[in-house]
Amino acid sequence: MTARRPKGAAPNFEQQLANDRTLLAWVRTAITLAAFGYVVARFGLFLRQLGGQTDVRTGDASRVIGVGLACLGAVVMVFGLVQHWCVGRVLARDGDLSAGPRRPTFVTALGCLTAILVLAVYLGTEVR
Repeated sequence: MTARRPKGAAPNFEQQLANDRTLLAWVRTAITLAAFGYVVARFGLFLRQLGGQTDVRTGDASRVIGVGLACLGAVVMVFGLVQHWCVGRVLARDGDLSAGPRRPTFVTALGCLTAILVLAVYLGTEVR
C-alpha cells in the first residue's frame, strides 16, 4: 500500500498515467481476442464453401469457438474496466489522482466493449 500524499504536495500523475496505460493494454487484449474469434468463425464459413472440394467435415465448432473468443474478449474488457475503476478509487483516496476528468479513456473502453458485444451477437446469430 502506498503512503498518502502530504497536504500541499503536487499530485503524482505517473500513477494515473500508469493506470490508463494498463486499461489500454486490457483494451488491446480484448480487441485481439474478439478479432481472433471473428477470424475463427469466418474460417469455418470458408471451409463450408469448400464443401465439395475437400473431405473436411465442418460443423458449428468454428462458429462456437469464434463466439466464445469474442465473449472472452468482452469479459477481459469488463475485467479491465473494473480494475481501472478500482485503482482509480485507490489513487483518489491517496491523493494521487489528477484533478482533470478521466472520462476519455473510460468512454473509449466502453465503446470497444460495445463493439465486441455487437460482434459476438453477430457471430452468434449468423445465418448458416
